[in-house]
Amino acid sequence: MTVSAIQRNSNIEILRMMAMLMVLILHSNFLISYPSDSLGSISDYIKVAVQLTNISAVNVFVFISGWFGIKANKKGLLNFLWQVFYWVLLLLILQSFISSEPICAKDFFMCFGLFNGGGWFVSSYLALYLLSPILNSFVKNASNKQLFSVTCAFFVFQTLWGLTLSVGFILMGYSVFSFIGIYLLAQTIKRYNIVCNRKICIVIFILCSLFNFVIYYITSKIGIYYVRDMVVAYINPLVIIQALALFYFARLTPPCNNQYINVLSSSCFAVYLLHVGTPFAIESFKKVMLFINAQYFGIKYILVVSFTLLTIYTLAIIIDQPRRWLWLKLTYLIHN
Repeated sequence: MTVSAIQRNSNIEILRMMAMLMVLILHSNFLISYPSDSLGSISDYIKVAVQLTNISAVNVFVFISGWFGIKANKKGLLNFLWQVFYWVLLLLILQSFISSEPICAKDFFMCFGLFNGGGWFVSSYLALYLLSPILNSFVKNASNKQLFSVTCAFFVFQTLWGLTLSVGFILMGYSVFSFIGIYLLAQTIKRYNIVCNRKICIVIFILCSLFNFVIYYITSKIGIYYVRDMVVAYINPLVIIQALALFYFARLTPPCNNQYINVLSSSCFAVYLLHVGTPFAIESFKKVMLFINAQYFGIKYILVVSFTLLTIYTLAIIIDQPRRWLWLKLTYLIHN
């Protein structure tokens, strides 16, 4: 989830952190309760609007990796696995104190996506990391035309076969297959050096969100729920364009390199692991958000949810610092 220190651009790191906050918002929205099929209340409209303006968060994460290019090596792989290991172990220890259910070794490995245990993002990103040398080699040796053609063909296939649920391996974007497409798209746009005005980026993002909302509204009202559900899929082309608009908006901001921002950004993946890293974490997060959903309404609800999400975000960053310190000490001892 990180790039080398030489490549770091604090504007992009801020975007990475914002994307993780967007993920938190997503998980506190539809994960807790879906809007009614008829969209009969203002709260339903708000829920849909929140979902559609934050749904591009995962694509933003992968696009950032694709833009800088994953430099796969043993140290980077171990660092990624160490962060997941650290958080899963902490969460399982916490679970052992709170829950009466026994914990076994299988519970640990399920968090990496093994034994049908979920962990789809961890396993998909790990697969992307392992495949990145092949992707990088293709990008390096392909002509502009070849890279453009392969990327276009990929998204035509993914859109037609994915949105029609014709094949199982696309999984509406919850898969390494879709990550590969985003990775190639980032490299293609970088190769062609496509330039976009910041104001145009904002307009594009808003228009995509509005268009998705209109589709969601119409299909809900006429009962075409299959099409409605595809609006909030990661492989929705409008969602992918939203991610591009957000990335370009951040990239076109005057560049800076702030070491504090970079440190915080290197821990933002911990926010994901803290609230959905294990089944126990997911259930605990849902219970907290459901309690808030039942106790508060209106402006008070928004304020309490905002405070809760920011607290989770802050706690994750703080608790992740010992993990970073241990990793630095461990790598120092290995090299000396």
